Amino acid sequence: MEAIVAAAVLLIVFGATLDMLPRITLHTDDVMDIAEAEYRVGCAFEKYSSGLWPQGTYVERYDAGEITVRVEPYRDCGRVQIITVAADIRSSRKRIVHKQIVECRE
Repeated sequence: MEAIVAAAVLLIVFGATLDMLPRITLHTDDVMDIAEAEYRVGCAFEKYSSGLWPQGTYVERYDAGEITVRVEPYRDCGRVQIITVAADIRSSRKRIVHKQIVECRE
């Protein structure tokens, strides 16, 4: 009788584990939202990489999330800036971050 009860308990625990495992490990990231975020990051790099934007933080919102752009001076070089673009996607836990050093174009 003990063996049957132990086997039943183990079977219940095993079944519950198999039921919960996909919920814990799989994420339902929307591929289109991630692709749009990558596109928006590329557009933000084109926009802010001229080197003419003043130092600061800029936020652009779009349907699926927001893009945050940080423009910082690079060391003591007056004509060089660091551009950091981060995309936060509402439907996903992913965050896309790209960083680039640009020289001011006049």
